[in-house]
Amino acid sequence: MYLPSISSVGLRQLVVADTGGSLATHPLTITTTGTDLIASDTSVLLTINYSSVTVGSNLNGSPYVWMIL
Repeated sequence: MYLPSISSVGLRQLVVADTGGSLATHPLTITTTGTDLIASDTSVLLTINYSSVTVGSNLNGSPYVWMIL
């Protein structure tokens, strides 16, 4: 799954959740676009059933960063 570019969405909060409980057998990689980062990396891997991650965009600094909330 690719996150939208922060420059195209502005300030935003997104929740990605495994509501079906299948991440142990079908992991999900959440990836940034362009030069955006998630925390200090370009991707996050979810592997635990029913887990979720909430990210919020930060327009301060360069590159823009999706913060894990």
